[in-house]
Amino acid sequence: MNSKPVIYDSKIILGGRSLRINANAEAGYGCYRHILERTDQQLSAMLSHHSKVQVIRLDLHLREYSSDNRVVSDFMHKLKKRAASKLGLRRFGYVWARELERAKSQHYHLAFMVDGNRIQNPHRIVELGAEIWQEMNQARHHIPEKAGTMVRRNDDESYGNAFYRMSYFAKPRGKGYRSKYANDYGASRIKPRMAQNCDEIN
Repeated sequence: MNSKPVIYDSKIILGGRSLRINANAEAGYGCYRHILERTDQQLSAMLSHHSKVQVIRLDLHLREYSSDNRVVSDFMHKLKKRAASKLGLRRFGYVWARELERAKSQHYHLAFMVDGNRIQNPHRIVELGAEIWQEMNQARHHIPEKAGTMVRRNDDESYGNAFYRMSYFAKPRGKGYRSKYANDYGASRIKPRMAQNCDEIN
């Protein structure tokens, strides 16, 4: 993982957009390029299906260290299933990052990408996530300030704001403390919808 290219510039060009990222060359911290690229791919793919996408942040802390990421995989499976049955969401994009610094157990940063025409308020997803995490008997969750960011298709400003927040997931610090069978990040596999005019898609 540590051999992957790290970007130290404050911006990266992806998909024809110049996007701000949470990096600072003078301070010596950057972002992994491959995580930024995967994040851009998933957000762009979601916007090919929906004219608005709600990007929702949540942090999860484990009760004890785990060498793999099974707990976050189980969490995502339960959340997607519950969001489909309770909120009618057919498509659920996400990006997560695993980090371990001074604490004895790792924590996860997550961003969910859902249909913004159906989910206007992030609290509905956050509440489902908190409910599931409690049922899984894990340590605690944290809801960042302004948990939701609404991204509108063809709106570079809202896209850039959401991408900048998620670029924090790509920082090298806290990564690499895991077994060789676990990853430092994960993402959904939403495929972009091919259409002559995406503006016609809700």
